[in-house]
Amino acid sequence: MSRRLNQPIALSLIGLPGVLSLLLVLPELPGVPKWALLINPTVLLVTAACAGTWAAKRCGLRLSAAPVMEPKRAVDIGAGVLIGVVVALADHSGRALWQGPLGMPPSIIEGWSATSLLVGLLYGGVVEEIVFRWGLMSLVVLALWRILARRAVTPSTGVLLTGVSFAALIFAASHLPAVAATGAELLPSVALRTLLLNTLLGLLYGWFFARSPRQASGQSITIGWSGSPRTFRG
Repeated sequence: MSRRLNQPIALSLIGLPGVLSLLLVLPELPGVPKWALLINPTVLLVTAACAGTWAAKRCGLRLSAAPVMEPKRAVDIGAGVLIGVVVALADHSGRALWQGPLGMPPSIIEGWSATSLLVGLLYGGVVEEIVFRWGLMSLVVLALWRILARRAVTPSTGVLLTGVSFAALIFAASHLPAVAATGAELLPSVALRTLLLNTLLGLLYGWFFARSPRQASGQSITIGWSGSPRTFRG
């Protein structure tokens, strides 16, 4: 099997446990089996894996693997945990500014659980990165490069930043339905908090990926592990 097919298949298989983890948090809908709710995220995952494989190599982005015990990977993981902890503490300490009645939705720390940890690691740290960074960001960077600076040998910093920013905004907006699904009223303060935190994290993830794919993989997964606000959490 050619490498062109191997990579999207491998990425789809890597993301499959994350899609299945959604069964732990998806709401019960009358007359709709839970497995049916996995169709859309599965299609999105496979589409992004294929799109990223096609676009990323054309604009100089790539995936790289490093041994888990490599010192560089340990630094990446430590940085990811630190960023996640700082974001969680900032979110919790400022909850009086954005939380609605009855403390809803919970802050990252208040809503932390073993289930949210698992979903954050598998879905937030893997599937969302394949969809928003590998797939969407790569496509945007390639399109902007071909339209605005096709004579340049590689995408400029401005093109990369625009792609990173666009993917971060879509990434942040995708979390609003998840907040609403918790039963919390989507107040302006709640929406602003969700958009702000996830846009900032999306910018970090995107820039890490654009500058160093290895760093991006280590840090995005560990930020999800440490409890940052991702899909199906407040």
